[in-house]
Amino acid sequence: MRRLIGAGRAFCRRMLRICRHLVWHQDFFLPPSVRQAADPNVRRQYVLRAWDKMLIKWRDAGAIREAFADGTPLEGWRTALNVLYGLNLSKTSPYTGRTEIP
Repeated sequence: MRRLIGAGRAFCRRMLRICRHLVWHQDFFLPPSVRQAADPNVRRQYVLRAWDKMLIKWRDAGAIREAFADGTPLEGWRTALNVLYGLNLSKTSPYTGRTEIP
């Protein structure tokens, strides 16, 4: 039972750290190991992996359109990441149009 409580606290601390970063810096959260990496390709690869995971949360195309509308923080971050890392981050969830989700 103590392990579960400890794991829950660790998860809560991580979520608070991410939220605090988003509020203070208004940009995409990077874990310390990625932020301190000298190779910019490490950050680029992290963003690519994290972006799809984030889009999976929105399976509804209407919710994605609302979240990434012009002037919203998510659209600003998407645009900034595209420019900064030379990416083409999608606005479409990998699960859009699928009837079964793994």
